[in-house]
Amino acid sequence: MSISRAWLLCAALASCARPGAGGRRPSSLTPRDRATIRRILHEWRDVKDGGLGLPIGDGAAAADNATDGGAAGAIAGVRLAPHPRNIYEWHFTVAGPPNSSYERGLYHGVVLLPRDYPASPPRVRLLTPSGRFAPGADICLSASAHHPETWSAKWQVRTLVTAMRAHFLAPSLELGGVDAPRARRRALARARRAS
Repeated sequence: MSISRAWLLCAALASCARPGAGGRRPSSLTPRDRATIRRILHEWRDVKDGGLGLPIGDGAAAADNATDGGAAGAIAGVRLAPHPRNIYEWHFTVAGPPNSSYERGLYHGVVLLPRDYPASPPRVRLLTPSGRFAPGADICLSASAHHPETWSAKWQVRTLVTAMRAHFLAPSLELGGVDAPRARRRALARARRAS
């Protein structure tokens, strides 16, 4: 078992044993808990293998300091990783879509996975002001907790974040969306400019 896989397994067991997680001890994990942890570990491995992983450290600080460097990361415009102390909390950085008022901006957000993931959809929040999404508010996407009826367990954290990035260009009609003037969106992108 690799060091990062062992680290994530320890983080998974610790996050399941927290009081906020129902206070279950790792030895009393249910089969569903074990299946969820296996799925999350598999997704993290796929993210790392695809070159999209953020440096592991404090999730918010790592996402804040990330760039879209690296061949795979630059192509996709997405970097993500689970928080080191809670694998149910994934931090991500997305580059603003090209040829838009968000271009060259870097935006930090979080995906909050439910305990029964992937049976239930996660919540998605963008934490950085963008002029497109309200900072810290849950974003209503067809593949988010706002629409459990359209959620599919085939979705992954990576694909959800990629879809959210594409949603920057859609009209802001959803919960959590804002419609700032173009000049404001450009100013926010400049403030969060990629190197």
